[in-house]
Amino acid sequence: MNTAPHPNDVKPDERVRAVERLKVYLPDPARRIELYDFMMCEVEKVIEYVREMPIDHWTGYEHYRERVVAYEEAMSQLLYLLVVGVFHSRTADHDWLWVRCLDRLATRETKVSGNTLLLDMQHYPTMLALYAVGLGAAAADRIDSIAQVIGSVKIQGPLRSHLGAASVAKAPTALNDDAMKKSFSDLERRKTPVSDHLLKVLRPRVSGLAPNYEKYQDIFDEIEYLIGLSYAAHEGGGWGPLGRAVWRCRDRDDFPGEMAARHSQVLIEAGIFDSQEHLADVKQSYDRRMNSSPLLY
Repeated sequence: MNTAPHPNDVKPDERVRAVERLKVYLPDPARRIELYDFMMCEVEKVIEYVREMPIDHWTGYEHYRERVVAYEEAMSQLLYLLVVGVFHSRTADHDWLWVRCLDRLATRETKVSGNTLLLDMQHYPTMLALYAVGLGAAAADRIDSIAQVIGSVKIQGPLRSHLGAASVAKAPTALNDDAMKKSFSDLERRKTPVSDHLLKVLRPRVSGLAPNYEKYQDIFDEIEYLIGLSYAAHEGGGWGPLGRAVWRCRDRDDFPGEMAARHSQVLIEAGIFDSQEHLADVKQSYDRRMNSSPLLY
């Protein structure tokens, strides 16, 4: 039984105060240690709470749904802080802080035996955090933070191996498409159930940074595209996870990628791509896969 205090046993006004506290620390170089301690404490609250979640007890897809929601509730305050913090980041020191937060989540000790779906879901907090950093970066049109995270953080994989951070975006790594359809009635007929669920869950955290829902969808698609493209660079052959942009952009004849192209040098300096030529080659292969995906139809 989990006896750790729930990280979100706080009132909404306390969450607002946490965000305001972050905004005070962030622009002041003299308070960088306080900022670091504050954020890492928030990360540790999540880790302490999710550590004791059992993964060998399976009672069906209602249980799967409850576990997804439990992770989301545990991450709720941290997601607000990550989105807002990254949006207001302006220095390499700030970028390093978000890398440290994601690295701590990604490399925390996880269980290696139990129900396969629940084992995989142990990476869901990292997946949520990755998207939160990406959305904050895209909303600010400064992608240094997400580039550094993707280029630096390694996800702990099976048998304690370490995979590139973008690997967590591959749906089976954290959430399973089929299980999500069976667990959430609103996802039953969705082509991209994991992406659609993430879009819904993360929207409240970005509501103050995107002027409308259409813009929010655009930046979400840009981040999913960047994560998929980065995974394709690591995997080779243009293979990377495809998000909801495949079917959303079907009638517009334009896939995302403008943000990655505009900030290409940042992605190269982060070590995600070797050169402009490498980025162009990966993009061509990845776009070809998007154009031929059955999700288009």
